Amino acid sequence: MKRQFIAILADDVPLAAAQIGGATTPCCVIENQRVLCADPNAEKLGIHPGMSQGTAIALSADLTLYPRHLATEQGLMQGLAQWAYRHSSWVHWNEDCLIVEVAGSEKLFGGLESLWQRLHSRTLRHIGRCRVALGPNPEAAVLLARLEWQTLDVNQAQEWLTKIPLTRLPLNAPLIQRLSAMGLNQIESLLAFSSADLARRFPIELKDYLDRLLGRKPDLRPTWTPQENFHSILSLQQACHNAQALAFPIKHLLDQLANFLKTRQWSCLEFTLTFINEDRQQQPLTLALGQGLHRTEAMIEPLKLHLNKITLSAPVIDIQLTSDRFRVWRGETGDLMKPQPKDTQSELLIALQARLGKHALQGLNLAASWLPERANIQQAFGLDVQEPAAAYDNIRPTWLLPTPLPMAPHDLKTLQWLRGPERIEAHWWQDQGGRRDYHVASQSGALVWVFKDLRTQQWYLHGLFG
Repeated sequence: MKRQFIAILADDVPLAAAQIGGATTPCCVIENQRVLCADPNAEKLGIHPGMSQGTAIALSADLTLYPRHLATEQGLMQGLAQWAYRHSSWVHWNEDCLIVEVAGSEKLFGGLESLWQRLHSRTLRHIGRCRVALGPNPEAAVLLARLEWQTLDVNQAQEWLTKIPLTRLPLNAPLIQRLSAMGLNQIESLLAFSSADLARRFPIELKDYLDRLLGRKPDLRPTWTPQENFHSILSLQQACHNAQALAFPIKHLLDQLANFLKTRQWSCLEFTLTFINEDRQQQPLTLALGQGLHRTEAMIEPLKLHLNKITLSAPVIDIQLTSDRFRVWRGETGDLMKPQPKDTQSELLIALQARLGKHALQGLNLAASWLPERANIQQAFGLDVQEPAAAYDNIRPTWLLPTPLPMAPHDLKTLQWLRGPERIEAHWWQDQGGRRDYHVASQSGALVWVFKDLRTQQWYLHGLFG
């Protein structure tokens, strides 16, 4: 199977990072006193990449300039790579470029054109303008994307490579001038040289680049492997003084987390938000998610309740989201004939915990003891619940008394024995151990659970049914 690669050059990554941090239009991103990229409204004013900062300001008094935030850009590109990894096991990304091997998954997603459209649409929706191209190898795909030469035929893309002008190659200016002075204008003119002549006449970098571009040498770009933990950071364009106002930028981070979880079919049990101020001091906020959530909408609701209760120690300029506690996502299939509630039971309990406090909700779990009063323990909500090792037919009351009540001899005469005895013997090596025979009986129309202590011959009432 012939390999095919799609390269996506995300030109608007710096602009997308500024916009999710609160940038207003018209705006542009500045680096080294020059315009790196501008939004459409700024471009209508005549502002374009490469323009000096002073010239851009002179063209419009309404223009807003924002610095570049590489950490936020990295989070955006990593999120795009996470999504692309659901379509291919060969993914590479760097500052503004994503490369995906698509031959292996072409049939799975309905053909090359469908896969192309999915990648292109995702980039447009989450980052912005981009250039896309198909090539027979990663280097070729990147170059064709820069030139905006597009085709769905990898053989045609291979033929186009020899027609590319040398002035469009990523070579240094003196070398391009030297090649032009020799009358060499296209890649095919360099193919007239043997490999030895090419290496002798020109810098070795030219031969290495051509070998990678034409597929003569393997591409050594490292493939991206998804991380086991989630980490992303978002830089705000203006310091935020109000915790509730952070919900909107945090939603972008939760979208990235949801994409991370969906790729692995995981649910998140807990995540930590760290609010960073101008002095780089940190204020953490940890949010427990019970048995786990995986949708942005489900995670944002309890978060809003927490944000309503906290006070920022200082204005926030950066927000960091991290998580390393996950579990396999457990899908819930509802009744097809019944209307489904907007919130699941888990989401409602998490919202209740967020409103009442971390320790307000408690649950039950099994304990390693046969004695009924020690067979369960109380624990914090959200911890894993141990499943019984084996099923058994013996019934248990719904209400277990905190302490067994002694029964008088005349009480026994009012009982109608229905089931038993069931021998329970545990902790025989300790003074707190027990050796009991349990019975299910009826007393004045009520079902009761009674036992006889075989060590003292005393009868006790221990539980009620119903």
